[in-house]
Amino acid sequence: MQNTLVRERCLNKLYVSVERTCGISSFRIVLKDSYGTLVEERRETFEKYGGDASEYSAVVRALEMSARYCREKVYVFTSNRRILNHLNRGRTIKNKKISRLVVEIRFLQGFFKCVRFFQVPRN
Repeated sequence: MQNTLVRERCLNKLYVSVERTCGISSFRIVLKDSYGTLVEERRETFEKYGGDASEYSAVVRALEMSARYCREKVYVFTSNRRILNHLNRGRTIKNKKISRLVVEIRFLQGFFKCVRFFQVPRN
């Protein structure tokens, strides 16, 4: 059933925004197509982790959501500079929770032809 959904609505580009809302581990994940049309929006709280680890969890969830709609190019926008340094530049990670999440992000990147991470300024 899910495979038919992917075939019906396969997008070439998908823009993903991971925004921290009120609270430490509460996030809003927004998926938009290349025309700016809203594809899916979800608000989630990641109580399992705190701080940066919760933001990595939000990126994992965003990539999982994106895999249902797109297999080509995914652009992820986040305000966390540390995530960008770890994912774009391959910086070393000492925290075991975060390193596990980065491995999961790397695995999910294999589902797409291209995944790029960009920084947006905080409000």
